[in-house]
Amino acid sequence: METQLTRTHNFCKNQKSLRVLLIEQMVESERAYKKAYGSVGVESVEVAHTLSEAQRKLFGRHEPYDLIVVDGSFWSDKPSAIELCKKIRSNDDFEHTALLMISNNTDALTIEEAFRAGVDEFLPKYVSLQDLQSLSLRAIVDRRLVTRGL
Repeated sequence: METQLTRTHNFCKNQKSLRVLLIEQMVESERAYKKAYGSVGVESVEVAHTLSEAQRKLFGRHEPYDLIVVDGSFWSDKPSAIELCKKIRSNDDFEHTALLMISNNTDALTIEEAFRAGVDEFLPKYVSLQDLQSLSLRAIVDRRLVTRGL
């Protein structure tokens, strides 16, 4: 019997055209995340190391990303990671884009604030790569199911 995870993985594994924006400060994390996405067939992973750079990539682009992964450590920046997530969710161009936050801050208030800002998944900073893959792919599929009826 095929599980939801298997269906999600099979759906996205064949999607070489998936576009991911990784907003991440740490080079080590960036490498690990890019490797994780590459191992499930995602070929297009762009990186922004600051929220300003992320905004330029997000709002200066004709085609929105399929997945945006935000490092939740950008709390003191202006805008903060939460404010950026709100801005993404308020823009109709990103209706079909899955939004995932990874953060060291895993207290209940932080997680609640992230979900209120519109994230589809919230993960602790040192998530296993397998969990990153499966939850990212599930978020993409779930977002498509909800917004496109796939």
